[in-house]
Amino acid sequence: MKRLLSRTLLPALVLGLAMTTGCTGLWPEAPESPRKIDFGPAKDYPSEPAFGAQVRLARVGAPSWLQEEEIHYRRMGNDPHLLESYGRHVWLAPPGELLAERVDDMIDARSVDHGGETARLELRLRRFEQVIDEDEDAYVIASFKAVLEHGGERRSRVFSERLETSADIRGARTGLPELAEELVRELGDWLAEET
Repeated sequence: MKRLLSRTLLPALVLGLAMTTGCTGLWPEAPESPRKIDFGPAKDYPSEPAFGAQVRLARVGAPSWLQEEEIHYRRMGNDPHLLESYGRHVWLAPPGELLAERVDDMIDARSVDHGGETARLELRLRRFEQVIDEDEDAYVIASFKAVLEHGGERRSRVFSERLETSADIRGARTGLPELAEELVRELGDWLAEET
């Protein structure tokens, strides 16, 4: 009887003691959820110069690796062909969707009713990443191609900007949205000229 009690009670007593003292080494901890990052609060875009037609954003396309939420970076000193991502930080939505929100806001700010005349806009995101060189200097780069169909004509332009940042997630998560804002402003000026 004494042996039976020691076999059954001792493990239960040890387990109960471990649980009450906060011992977490017995069970694996749940993985930490990634931090979701967006482009920050919506910006006020200028209303001038206004567009000469009602611009409609038809779509924002992107290559498959930019259709995910990962925040990408590239280390030029290790392997410049390897695109990596910050595992504990992700975009709230794919970069193309976040960019589309900003473009829609800019279009709304510059639009004037032109009696039904419309211009169709498509964007194709090409790059949206951080680059870290051999000396641990870093920059972010963003680019997209805009295609505008208006008045029976089709025009296109590539927008691309680069900005120096710190070589860490902070540099990527602040620099890339800043570049996106600059590209949206440039796109607005181009649309005003072309419509």
